[in-house]
Amino acid sequence: MISVVIPVYNRPGGAHRAIRSVFAQQGIGPGEVEVIVVDDASQPALALEPFGGNVRLVRLDRNAGAAGARNAGIRAAQGEFIAFLDSDDVWLPTKLADQMATLRTLEKNGAGRAPALNAVVCGFYCPNRFNGHLQSRMPRAAATVADFVRGCWFCPGSALVIRRSAFAVVGELDDRLRRLEDFDWFVRFGRAGGQLHTAPTLGCVIAPSYSGASGTIDDSARLIEAKFGQSGAHRLRPDEWRLLQAYLALERGAALWHDGANLHGARQILTSFWRKPRMHAAVGSFWELGNTVPADVARTYAGMIQASR
Repeated sequence: MISVVIPVYNRPGGAHRAIRSVFAQQGIGPGEVEVIVVDDASQPALALEPFGGNVRLVRLDRNAGAAGARNAGIRAAQGEFIAFLDSDDVWLPTKLADQMATLRTLEKNGAGRAPALNAVVCGFYCPNRFNGHLQSRMPRAAATVADFVRGCWFCPGSALVIRRSAFAVVGELDDRLRRLEDFDWFVRFGRAGGQLHTAPTLGCVIAPSYSGASGTIDDSARLIEAKFGQSGAHRLRPDEWRLLQAYLALERGAALWHDGANLHGARQILTSFWRKPRMHAAVGSFWELGNTVPADVARTYAGMIQASR
């Protein structure tokens, strides 16, 4: 069984839309999926009456952030597999079936790592952050710590399927982190020998997301640096450490720039390029881009944007 974990905070309309996209999945039997919605102390509390008993609701007494909410969903899960879905995103109809087919083929052929250390993501549609136009992104696979410290380019909040046993091997998401929690977990996943695979399908539509809250980003970056630095519990090799610092500087710079601190943001972005010289903004070459968007996907995205206003 696949446990779909949807964390929600003050976003009832988006949560209902996300849940409907799970129930619209094709090629997956009704008994193969459970939906766990984690209400992260929303005010007012999230109501799920339209779905009857088809959704399990976990309510948190205090806001735990994305990491804490996902951890609560993982603990409540009964499935062998975990799939995450953010409450402002939607899945396209064959997303789960395509990913499960990829995962089963990997394991049948003995490819990849131990079953718990194989993660599968899919491609997704998201807006270009500069012009707002919808485009597709097909993530590239990753198999080394040096890959994972370059960034979190594969949208694990909505595009990931992984065995629940992976969290027993790697540990839970760090609920001290209010941002960059996925990045932190996947660096640890890479250190444990984990491998990221890509299902050849575009399975998600991702809502706009812009970096901001520079103080929160900086707090999270400092925690991550303490964990993976020279005196940390998960010490990295010098080349991996330099790549991690380049990525964190880029995140800090983007957040500062979004918050209007352009000079400080530019300094952080220059620091990122100094730590990892390159000809493009990203710390690595992460995906194949495409600009052809099917009409039904464009309509879905337009509906998401309209509903959020």
